Amino acid sequence: MDMQTWRDSRRRAEDATEAIQAALAILGLPEATVASLRPVVTHSGKSYVDLGMIRADHAERMAEAIRTAIIRAHFPPALTPCVCLAPQADRALGLLRRSQADQV
Repeated sequence: MDMQTWRDSRRRAEDATEAIQAALAILGLPEATVASLRPVVTHSGKSYVDLGMIRADHAERMAEAIRTAIIRAHFPPALTPCVCLAPQADRALGLLRRSQADQV
């Protein structure tokens, strides 16, 4: 791999790492968790973000935020608040999908 390819790949990995760090900071995760992410470039030039080990409760908060974002992106705003507050977001998502299918 030439140096320019490595630099481009490294920039992509750094940008992705910074984006995830910003999102985790918004979630209120501790600085130690946010700072543990690392940009990585493989010998073939592929860009990665190394998340390392993340505490289970932090991973659950991350999963909940992702589920909430997906639900907000795919369902009308009038339905979103009840789903976002539901502890069983997966179950609520399935119920909403079925109800939307029934309306068609």
